[in-house]
Amino acid sequence: MPPSDRHTPWAVVWLFALGWAVARADTVPRRLLMTAVAAASVVGFFGQPGRDALVIGGVALLARVATVRVPRVAGRIAGVLASSSLCTST
Repeated sequence: MPPSDRHTPWAVVWLFALGWAVARADTVPRRLLMTAVAAASVVGFFGQPGRDALVIGGVALLARVATVRVPRVAGRIAGVLASSSLCTST
């Protein structure tokens, strides 16, 4: 996929929907299905096999683990980083 195609609204919607579906998968078969869908849709998305594998591994891990415990300071830093990534410049 050319770099300009990665940042289209449809690509963002697809990745958001994929993340939502993985979060909603509540049984082992559903989690496996969503991991397979993620793997099939992410391969080649970034054009870097290592990055694709890292994203697929992250999705597989998040599909398996419901919560991740982190130290309070790390949680606050992650929250600030996540909120700042949603900022748009005008």
